[in-house]
Amino acid sequence: MVFDDQTKSRIGEPDKSKRICRFCGKGSGKVTFKNDAHSISEALGNKKIITNDECDSCNAQFGAGIEHELVQYLDLYRNFFQVRGKTGVPKLKGKNYEIKHDDKLNISHFLSEEEDNDPDRDSFNLRLESHESIALQSIYKALVKYALGVMPADQLERFRETIDWINGMKSINELPKVAILTSYHLFVEHPKLVLSIRKSEDQTLPYAVAEFRFTFLAFVFIIPFSSKDSLNFNKPEDFNHYWQSFNHYSAQDGWNFKNMSDQVKRPFVMKLKFEVSEQE
Repeated sequence: MVFDDQTKSRIGEPDKSKRICRFCGKGSGKVTFKNDAHSISEALGNKKIITNDECDSCNAQFGAGIEHELVQYLDLYRNFFQVRGKTGVPKLKGKNYEIKHDDKLNISHFLSEEEDNDPDRDSFNLRLESHESIALQSIYKALVKYALGVMPADQLERFRETIDWINGMKSINELPKVAILTSYHLFVEHPKLVLSIRKSEDQTLPYAVAEFRFTFLAFVFIIPFSSKDSLNFNKPEDFNHYWQSFNHYSAQDGWNFKNMSDQVKRPFVMKLKFEVSEQE
């Protein structure tokens, strides 16, 4: 199942009076469904894909929590590629930098006195310190939340533990790694989500895998805790078997496999490296 700029979709129950939130299980009368809940955060450029059965309370909670952390994680790319959210293209301001993208990209990097007096400082390598703190597990949760937002309703019962996890009701210290690829060949102007559900009973493969694309980034991740899975895919042999089975991914070079299990919020730092290009 593919969801992108060609998919103007409203997932879930169209009648507000009949809706039951897929994330908290509450129906109309106990919660409201007044606002559009973007299946992928609007801040990342999604204007078309809406989850009908996500209540206003869950929408606000995720928007201020795990989705906010993912947006901050991707803020630099939002600015570089001028991705328009609800309030336009973000101007970034951190502890030691400001980034604006008007007619051209402008990066202001403010040095401490110690850095300014360091004779060995490499001016082509910038360490940008954000005001934000981010937990890597929140990034994984937000990606999974996107996938659950487009999941067919008849599949959701198999992901009750997953929903408890993204709601903070289930704690886990070790998750499958997330595969990340940077490639301009895969560049998308509108975020894209691809959802794959296992049709066989082969439990050496995960029941659900999703791919999220944003600008030139691709994230491929297992949706954990499905009742249809018997493995957690944390062991290298289990993960490698799954990865090699997805030939359309494993055949591509350049994947980075990132452990996003860390639950501790840490100061978010971005590192930029510049190179001088020779022009003819």
